[in-house]
Amino acid sequence: MEDDANYALKADDRYYCPVLQWHYCLYYKLFRAEYSTHSGPDMIHTLMQRFASWNGVHDGMVAFQTTND
Repeated sequence: MEDDANYALKADDRYYCPVLQWHYCLYYKLFRAEYSTHSGPDMIHTLMQRFASWNGVHDGMVAFQTTND
């Protein structure tokens, strides 16, 4: 809005106005880098690492149990 002469060009330029899908992909890319996957064996491995880290720093214990389901 500040650049009235070039508004139409900037509004159509993905550099200035990225599409919603770009934001969505970036969020999940960063989320996965920090928290790993949210299902499957990789999630179990990540949880076990975080539980071990938590138990090493805090007095309480985190227990973990898996099932075949």
